[in-house]
Amino acid sequence: MGLNTIVRAHLARYRGRSALVVLGLAMAVAAFVGMVSLVVSLHTTVEDRLARFGSSLTVVPRRAQLSLEYGGISVATVGSAQALSLEASVLSAVQSIPSRAQLAAVLPVSLHAAQVSGVRSLVIGTDVASATTVKPWWEVVGAVIADPDHALIGLNARNRLGVDPGDRLTIGRRSFVVGGVLKETGGEEDNAIIVERTALATALGVDPSPNLIEVVVSNQAAVDTVLREIESAVPTVEVRSVKKSLEFKERATSSLAAIGLGATVLVILVATLVVVLTMVAAVRERTKEIGVLRALGFRARDVVSLLFRESLVLGGAAAMAGAGLGVVGALYGPSLIPRLELEPAIRAPIVGGGLLLAIVLATAATIYPAWLATRIEPAVALRKI
Repeated sequence: MGLNTIVRAHLARYRGRSALVVLGLAMAVAAFVGMVSLVVSLHTTVEDRLARFGSSLTVVPRRAQLSLEYGGISVATVGSAQALSLEASVLSAVQSIPSRAQLAAVLPVSLHAAQVSGVRSLVIGTDVASATTVKPWWEVVGAVIADPDHALIGLNARNRLGVDPGDRLTIGRRSFVVGGVLKETGGEEDNAIIVERTALATALGVDPSPNLIEVVVSNQAAVDTVLREIESAVPTVEVRSVKKSLEFKERATSSLAAIGLGATVLVILVATLVVVLTMVAAVRERTKEIGVLRALGFRARDVVSLLFRESLVLGGAAAMAGAGLGVVGALYGPSLIPRLELEPAIRAPIVGGGLLLAIVLATAATIYPAWLATRIEPAVALRKI
């Protein structure tokens, strides 16, 4: 009778105990893969947003109080007035700051909650050509046409209105051709229609004064300097830094991630302890069996090999199950924290690390039980038969 035959027979006989070992190791692997993937997702998401938005500032009126949002300010609620506007002097003051050479773009933006083909929607008036240039994350299906008669439309707004490139939209008293559809950005643009600012003012018969100014700094290191200069030049406005907001969010979520990693380590330790205790109990219950094997000529190292083979089989099963659970957790875990808006991060090294973790834990948890097995004297064990 070979060792592999004994391994299969023992695992088949003690299915409940084997399942307990697999469950403990699988939970450890799932916690490792899921939590490490969540931490990676957190850091990659923040780094990506810092790269995309970190050089952006938004100049807004103080005490903007309305509800459709863009750039951190509200646009309008049903029955309310429009969003607060900035004076014309604000734009010229921003364009004249000492560090104006660091400004890649200064975009005045008008925001209105308007009826678009009978559906109340957020409409953004801006310099479309400049906006698409300084916002490379805007991916457009169709064409970007910097023309007063053309519009870009966010994906959610497109689905709500049921229009495609080439179709027409009616905004106020003017008709616009849909030039392109923005792919999902995760921002306010997804729910908006974007047109030229002066064309929007004409269509709605309103003052073209901007409700906010988007400032794009060419060098991210100069963001704080530009912010201070704008605040000094125009003390009546509020200047918001996307970089500071993201860095604050990263600090807060990093603390949460540290707690999660600590909990993961605890799960791994508990799982290892469960496996060790289970294997020790198995060795003690198999005293007679081990004694018979030794009497039949099996050496101590054969008994050790038997135990390690069993643990490796169980570790392999736990690795596959735990990695699968961990991947599911990594895919759907971020959606359970909607405010963080994290992108799932599945990395082969993380999954591979989880698989290796199961094998390492199974092996480590077998060392002490295997040592106990080598201490069993065949003569003593045979007396118990």
